[in-house]
Amino acid sequence: EYVLLGDDSQHDPFLYEAICKIFPVTVKAIYIRQTTKSKKEKTIAVLKNLESLKVSVCYFKHSSEAIAHSKSIGIIP
Repeated sequence: EYVLLGDDSQHDPFLYEAICKIFPVTVKAIYIRQTTKSKKEKTIAVLKNLESLKVSVCYFKHSSEAIAHSKSIGIIP
C-alpha cells in the first residue's frame, strides 16, 4: 500500500483521484497540504470522492494534523 502526499496548489488531488480509480486497493492514504488561507472547494469534493473509495484522506494546514492522522490510522506508531 502507498501513501500519497501533495498540496492543493495545482493538480495533486486530481491526479491522486485518478490513481485511486485505476488502482483502488493500493493507496492507503492521501495527504493534501492546504496552501491558502481557506480550503479549496474542488479539493474538498475530490477528497470526499476518495473517501467513498475507502481511501483515508487528510486535508491539513499544519503538519501536526497530518502526523495525528497518520498515527490514528496506523501509518506511524
